[in-house]
Amino acid sequence: MNTVSKLIFTILFVFLCPYYVYSQAMHALVVAATEDDRIGKGVVKNMQNMTKIIQDVANVLDCEFEFEQFGDSQCTKVDVTEWINNLDIEPDDVVFFFYSGHGGRALNDTDIFPQMCMNNPSNQALYMPVAHVENLIVKKNPRLVIIITECCNAESAGIRIKPLFAMSEEKYSSASDYDPKALRDLFFNAKGIVKISSSKPTEYSWICNTSDENGGGIFVNHFIDSFNDAVKYGKLAADWKTIFNSTHDKVYAEEIRVHGKLYRQEPISMITETKQQDKNINIVKRDKVGSLYETLQYLVDDKVSVDKRLGMINQVKKRHFTPDAKVVTLAANGITVIDYEDVDVFLKRIILSLYIENITVLNGSNDELNSLIKVQEMRK
Repeated sequence: MNTVSKLIFTILFVFLCPYYVYSQAMHALVVAATEDDRIGKGVVKNMQNMTKIIQDVANVLDCEFEFEQFGDSQCTKVDVTEWINNLDIEPDDVVFFFYSGHGGRALNDTDIFPQMCMNNPSNQALYMPVAHVENLIVKKNPRLVIIITECCNAESAGIRIKPLFAMSEEKYSSASDYDPKALRDLFFNAKGIVKISSSKPTEYSWICNTSDENGGGIFVNHFIDSFNDAVKYGKLAADWKTIFNSTHDKVYAEEIRVHGKLYRQEPISMITETKQQDKNINIVKRDKVGSLYETLQYLVDDKVSVDKRLGMINQVKKRHFTPDAKVVTLAANGITVIDYEDVDVFLKRIILSLYIENITVLNGSNDELNSLIKVQEMRK
C-alpha cells in the first residue's frame, strides 16, 4: 500500500469508527419444576418473581431481549440444552439462567454446586449439573454469564417468611423505580461468570409451598430484596458480589424450625465478574413481534401508530390465545389482582393507555394457545 493510499485509509478509519454501532443483547431462561406436589406452588412463586426481575431489567434498559420460561413439561435437560445450543451469542451479550426445583449431589463430589433434578427427581439420569449449564453457555463466549439456582440436596419443606418486596402496597411498578446506571453496571458493564446457589453442600433449601405473599424460597425472596437494594434504593453497590453477600447474610440469619429441629441455610457463590468501564454501548432493541412477551411490548410501543397496533389485535389473539382467554393483571407485589379481563378488552386497553411503559408476562406460553395469562404493568 503506497503512502497516499495509507493516508486515505487512515482518514476513512478515523471518521468512520465513531459511527460504528455496538449492540448488547440479553438472553434469559427461567426454568421451574412447577408440578411437584411438595414444592410446586412455591416454585411457581419463584418463577414469577425471577421472571419479573429479569423482564424489568430488559424493559428499563430497552435492550434486545430473548426470553423463555420453561414450566414443568419443558423443565428437562434436553430442553435446556437445546435452548442454550440454539442461542445466537455476540461477544458483548449477557446470558441469564435461573432454576427452581429439587436438587441433589453425588457422594464425594468436589463440585460445590448441585445437580438440578429438573422435572423428574426419581431419575438420576435426567439430572443436570449446574456445571454442565455453565460449560454449555461459556462455549458461546458471552460477555457475562449469570446462573442462579434455588434447589437443595434433599427434600424441601415449608416455612413462612415475609419478603419485603411482596409487602408493597403500590399497584404498579414504574420505570423510574430503577437506577438505569446500576442495571448497566450489573448486566452490561460487567464481564465474567456469576454462579449462585441457594445452599451449600449437604444442606436443604427451604421453600414455602404457597402462592400468597409468604410463598417462594427463602433464598429467592432475600435475593430479590438485596437486588432491589442495589438497583432501586441505592443501599448497596451495584455489583454481584455485594448483592450475594447481602443475600447470604439475610438467608443465614434465618432460624428455620421444622418438626422441633433448628436448621440454617447458607447460600454459595463463585463470582469472577469484573467491572468494565461504561463504554456507552448503544443498546439496540429489535422491532420484533414473535413471542408473547415481544408481542405485548410491541402493542404498548407508542412509537408505532395506535391504528397499526389496534389492527394487530385479531392476529395476536389468533397466534397466542384461545377464543375465551382471560388476562389477570397483578399489582407490583405479584399477588393483588387489579384486573381480570377478556383478552379483547385487555389488548385494547393496553394499546390505548397513555401510561403503560411495558408489560411483564409472569405466566404465558409462546408455543401453545393461552386460555389464561398473568401479567404486570410497568408504568411511565
